[in-house]
Amino acid sequence: MTTPVVATTRRAVLWVPDWPVVAAAAEAGLSPSAPAAVLYGRGMVAVSASARAAGVRRGQRKRLAQRACPDITILPYDEVRDARAFEAVAAAAEDVVAGVEISRPGMLMIPADGAARFHGSEEALAEALVSAVAELAGCESSVGAADGLLAAVLAARASVLIPAGESAAFLAPHPIGTLALAAMERTKREAVEDLVSVLTRLGIETLGAFTALPFPDVLARFGPVGAWAHRVARGEDVAPPCCAARRRTSRSSTSSKSPPRIPSSSSPWHACSPSGWMPPCSMPACAAARCASSLVRSAVSNWSGCGALTLGQGRAPSPTTWPTASAGSSRAG
Repeated sequence: MTTPVVATTRRAVLWVPDWPVVAAAAEAGLSPSAPAAVLYGRGMVAVSASARAAGVRRGQRKRLAQRACPDITILPYDEVRDARAFEAVAAAAEDVVAGVEISRPGMLMIPADGAARFHGSEEALAEALVSAVAELAGCESSVGAADGLLAAVLAARASVLIPAGESAAFLAPHPIGTLALAAMERTKREAVEDLVSVLTRLGIETLGAFTALPFPDVLARFGPVGAWAHRVARGEDVAPPCCAARRRTSRSSTSSKSPPRIPSSSSPWHACSPSGWMPPCSMPACAAARCASSLVRSAVSNWSGCGALTLGQGRAPSPTTWPTASAGSSRAG
């Protein structure tokens, strides 16, 4: 079996650092510079910059966080609040470019080619997005662009633009743990983290070392999760982003509307998107049907090409019968 060739989409990613704590602090009326952290379960899931400077880290227990920073404000985790508040950021980005895809609260993705042509260059697109989010949503953000999902996410976190064709080289030196950044839903992120733990114990510490392994061996040893990770680490996409744009909402009604519910599938690694799940885009039924049709074709192609990813027996779920994810299914900063 040879390594499958997968089409790669150039993406621009807009990332708001520590979004859960940004949204929680705004709701609580705290200053953006105040030390704060969001607690979920027994550990911190998001930490503000000032709290991080004092020694507070994600995953830290409440008592240890308060010991490191006595002035810290501990805020509750609320997925609905995070999604609702992020609508303002998405609306600001849509003033610059149409077709915004919400990957999760705190992160937006945009097919970069058309948007960059419209604005003249990727640099101009990035500058316009950052300015619009700062002025209209009052949030600091960073934008990156690259070929493939993981490379674009890491580019946004570093605020850089990776030239076309150089994503694999850009990804190679990154730690193997960065694979989890491409899993946008909590249960899938946990599966990737389990894979990362095994790879680390095997002495594989970078993405380059992982992609040097033969794809058939990775598929045989680690199954669909390993195949997905191998593709993502090479700078490839499993499927293109959903082509349907979010339904535009007025800023006056943004805060009063509930966030779109996130559809999922009975299979945790279906090929609805490169991240493994259909993003929460609010689209008309006709657009949903067209998108579902394209997803079926993509899934069948993936199934017949290498047998790496499953889509619930090779079929896409109907848009009208998607089950919804439970609360707390997406907690990332």
